[in-house]
Amino acid sequence: ASTTPEEPRVFFQIQLAGTQTTPSDVRAIIVQIKSDSRLADAFIGSTKLFSDPDALISKAEEHLAAGRPKAAEAVLERFLTLHPGHKKEPEALYRRAEAAFNMNDYSGAVLRFQDVIDRHKKSVWAAYAMYRQGECFEAQGQKDNAKLFWEDVIRLWPDTKAARLAKKKLGR
Repeated sequence: ASTTPEEPRVFFQIQLAGTQTTPSDVRAIIVQIKSDSRLADAFIGSTKLFSDPDALISKAEEHLAAGRPKAAEAVLERFLTLHPGHKKEPEALYRRAEAAFNMNDYSGAVLRFQDVIDRHKKSVWAAYAMYRQGECFEAQGQKDNAKLFWEDVIRLWPDTKAARLAKKKLGR
């Protein structure tokens, strides 16, 4: 009797995502892969999921949309570790900040959004990051501070969607 779920890919996502996988766990997984071609095919697909930059960003977006910010954060940390300097790094940093925001860690989110701005000022993600910093302050009841960030978005990135959103927040 097999102990793997019906869907082999799910088995590997569970196994590979675990942070406490022991060497004996890995050996057991390898034995199962060798004995079942369905598992071998699923393993190849799952390992791509855990290393491919586009797949990691997609998985993080999926977690954020499903209300799993902690899972999204873990996936984004993996992306940032495996792919420093990748063209999607600004997006990964931004989404990691969003995960903090979604966990109501507004101070952490402000710092993470600032990381996007500091490292990728010319990216579209920087304008959104500053806009979201304003939302962090708004969520903490600091409307005057929030307004400063939204005004800066308009001043620094006037022709962006983030600037249009900031104008709405300011009632312009």
